[in-house]
Amino acid sequence: MALIEIENLSVTFTTAGRKVRAVQEVSFKVEAKQSFGLVGESGSGKSTILRAICGMAPITGGQIRIDGAPLPTPRGRAFAAQVQMVFQDPYASLHPRHTVDRVLSEPLAIHGQGRGSDAKIEQALVDVGLPPAFRFRYPHQLSGGQRQRVAIARALMLQPQILLLDEPTSALDASVQAETLNLLSRLRAERGLTFLMVSHDLAVIDHMCDRVLVMQNGQAVEELSRETLASAAMTTPYARALFAASADRMLEG
Repeated sequence: MALIEIENLSVTFTTAGRKVRAVQEVSFKVEAKQSFGLVGESGSGKSTILRAICGMAPITGGQIRIDGAPLPTPRGRAFAAQVQMVFQDPYASLHPRHTVDRVLSEPLAIHGQGRGSDAKIEQALVDVGLPPAFRFRYPHQLSGGQRQRVAIARALMLQPQILLLDEPTSALDASVQAETLNLLSRLRAERGLTFLMVSHDLAVIDHMCDRVLVMQNGQAVEELSRETLASAAMTTPYARALFAASADRMLEG
């Protein structure tokens, strides 16, 4: 049985009296400890799927199951202990007036795991490659890459099975992107994590993911294995065009 099952998922927003079908009957499965990618241009619906899983987008059709069970509404503490999300922008995802210590201690306090929090916080920082002394710094005292490491540490404080990664490196410099992707790969291997990762960049997905779903205009276009992606053996024109555009960007870089 798959750990994450998305079945005929539809998400529709109403904006200024107009309905926007952001996701249209999308289905896929993610096995435990697998890294699965959602890739497509801006507006393809890939990030909306992550938000729907978290209860942050209006599901108008279909079903989401985690470990065989439909998700409750609202999601609740059990969901937060099992599934955590890392957002795109580390500048916006951390409270500017909260120290790293407070950022990392809050999930523990909310879930009644505050006992021994000092050791847990220091270990969390070490696990993401930051010195324990960073505990008492504020976000403005950190670089973009350091902030994203704190965001990853926060997501892991409750020891979830699943990380939802919404363009986790797109706001970072190229060299820092590589460091962050390598960190995520290491943590996945060490902890047996399952990743559902969104990116517009096929090169990132190719580096990180076992399988990938290509999306366009809210719809699933083509699902690819890592081998199919590596050999550029896509069958749909859109997937081939997306691959060509990513290859061109890599050559320009």
